Amino acid sequence: MDVRPAHAERDARAAIANREYRLWAVDGFAREVPGTKGFLPHTGYRVIPRTSDFLTCEEEIRFNRDARTYAEIYNRTVLAAAPIDRTPPKAP
Repeated sequence: MDVRPAHAERDARAAIANREYRLWAVDGFAREVPGTKGFLPHTGYRVIPRTSDFLTCEEEIRFNRDARTYAEIYNRTVLAAAPIDRTPPKAP
């Protein structure tokens, strides 16, 4: 998978055009969906392959950094266009 941050917005717009609203997640100590600020809509997500918190070389460090940045840009772009309810839940 190409995770160059420069391609994230373009890829997100192509996904939106195809009504694909799943977000990208990255693996590490815990799975994270960058760019959601704690709000994870019911759009689903996919995990970027090869992301991890067990990094053994500079190439893996770069890939993980780029994957996180890519996911953040992609996810924010998709969330801005996704047909989701953004109303906060009511207190009990």
